[in-house]
Amino acid sequence: MNNLYKVVKRCLAIAGACCVILCIVFLVQIKMQKSEIQTVVQLEKEAARTMTELEEKRQILSEVIAYMAEDIQHFMQECKKMGQDVKSAEAKEDEAETQKLPEKNENENPYFYNREQASLQVHAEYHNGTEFVDEIAGAETYRVKIYEHGCVYRMIIYIEPFMSSWYFKSGEPLNIYFYVTSDKIYRILPYAQPEPGGRSIDLYDDDNLLTETLDTDEKLQNNSIVVCQEEELQQEYSSITKDGNKITYYLSETKVNGEPGGEDLFVWERGKGLVEFGTGFGPGPMDVHINEIQVMK
Repeated sequence: MNNLYKVVKRCLAIAGACCVILCIVFLVQIKMQKSEIQTVVQLEKEAARTMTELEEKRQILSEVIAYMAEDIQHFMQECKKMGQDVKSAEAKEDEAETQKLPEKNENENPYFYNREQASLQVHAEYHNGTEFVDEIAGAETYRVKIYEHGCVYRMIIYIEPFMSSWYFKSGEPLNIYFYVTSDKIYRILPYAQPEPGGRSIDLYDDDNLLTETLDTDEKLQNNSIVVCQEEELQQEYSSITKDGNKITYYLSETKVNGEPGGEDLFVWERGKGLVEFGTGFGPGPMDVHINEIQVMK
């Protein structure tokens, strides 16, 4: 009996110990679950707070974007308005220039080159002061200025002859200014005297001085001589004759008594321009003779 009692007592002790252990385990689990629940709740609170902050920032960003969009739209409208103003100003300037200047075809002359610039090649015969020269030389014409009723052009022939004519300067390239209208070509004199009895102004090779001194069509005509027109003309020392498509101007100032004078020759061909030119002084061959004039470009 004593042994049985001892066994029962030991079993009860073990059972009691097991119950205590189970209770401890249960309590630990409950505590852990409670801690996890608190952690989840804390995380939810932090997530909610973060979402609130993000929403506030999103609203601020939306307001900034909307404000910037308004500024950009305003800026684009200002740019567009400025562009319209610039176009309007340019249109007014173009209209003013159109009203001020003649139409491109209005003053074209079929006996001139009628282009802003032309490069030429010529056959030249001249004396350079020491010997006779026969060569192919370069030349060019370009438009200097547009006037109300015509245009001023400059022709440069790149030779340096010895000259006895007051129209040219020895040892320098030949320069000739032309005033071209729709029906006439004028050779502009290389000197001008704006005031009667006043000083003479050298216009030989100065574009700006020429256009400043002869700033109107009337002044140009008064300081020029006609060297091409379809109506024939016969004067004391000069003539203009027409033969088919060619018009020839010839000047010879040699007196009947043999006193020498100037001599000039201009031959123009319709659709080509100047095809022959000569100048000199006194009897004998001309100082310069130019022919075979070809437009290169």
